[in-house]
Amino acid sequence: MNIVEWLDSGAANAVAPLHRPWLNSVLIAATHLGDAAVTMSVAALVVVVLLLLRRWRPALCIAAAVALGFLLAEGVKDLVGRPRPNVAWRPAQYPLPKTPSFPSGHAVDSAAAYVSLGLIAGRRLRRRWLRVLALVLGLALPLLVGFSRVYLGVHFFTDVLAGWGIGLTLALLAAWADAYWERNPNR
Repeated sequence: MNIVEWLDSGAANAVAPLHRPWLNSVLIAATHLGDAAVTMSVAALVVVVLLLLRRWRPALCIAAAVALGFLLAEGVKDLVGRPRPNVAWRPAQYPLPKTPSFPSGHAVDSAAAYVSLGLIAGRRLRRRWLRVLALVLGLALPLLVGFSRVYLGVHFFTDVLAGWGIGLTLALLAAWADAYWERNPNR
């Protein structure tokens, strides 16, 4: 057994006994926080607010991270074509998506959107507790979304890990670009 199979089977074995009807409902709701339409809408709202405040550089950084995340996830899915997991414990009320499994688009989209929002928009908040809250939520939401994807049996754990990696990389690049432009406004 290779490391990918070991990680995927270990995660599947860990979440299988956790299933409860009430938790199924909670995690089905939580997984929608990673829907492309939701992450793009949240990011678009923040981008519009930033543009109204004449903060076009952070708005561009957030928009770029979210758009690139969506495009990369869909492109890699088509390129790799990994089938979805076949698990007996998938909740009946959450059907298996028709798209390929690798990487998790929900993990990419939520990490790119929420982490970049937490880092970029959060950095501009005046109160320290609000900055901390923005960062904690920016990190916690993608973790919750990723867990929900494995729990619901629609992704392997390594799909989610790859999605988090892609989304986090884009969010960190966006935060770096935003900080660079703020230090060097004439570039």
